[in-house]
Amino acid sequence: MVRSDDLLARSLAAVWHPCTQMKHHETLPLVPIVGGEGAWLIDAGDTRRAHLARLISIFRDRTRLQRWRLLPSRTPIQPVLIGNNDETLAVSAALEAAGLWVPAIRPPTVPAGSARLRLSLSAAHREDEVISLADTLCRFERQGA
Repeated sequence: MVRSDDLLARSLAAVWHPCTQMKHHETLPLVPIVGGEGAWLIDAGDTRRAHLARLISIFRDRTRLQRWRLLPSRTPIQPVLIGNNDETLAVSAALEAAGLWVPAIRPPTVPAGSARLRLSLSAAHREDEVISLADTLCRFERQGA
């Protein structure tokens, strides 16, 4: 007979939590995994992958920065280079106050003078949320966070 603890362990070996960098990630649905190779997991959701690709495209198309720089990335991780540690922390705090959790990444994690925001998109996000994020980020750059 299989115990419930054994079933739970097997279940957790076959799912992935896509948003562990997000606040309240425990409330988001798990993603079933059909396979994997190295650090890459293969989920069962072509629709989710297509949705995520669209979100990345929307964010990149909509984010028009003047002083800060959206670094090249085709992945769900979208880094925004700000440079100054204090400004990066202030922008991260202002985004959080606006209901958007975007961590600041600073030295020694990145080289001195290259502090940045780390935006993590996921298929659990909606288009309107990504549009709001891009618009808020651009507004903070223009007006100062």
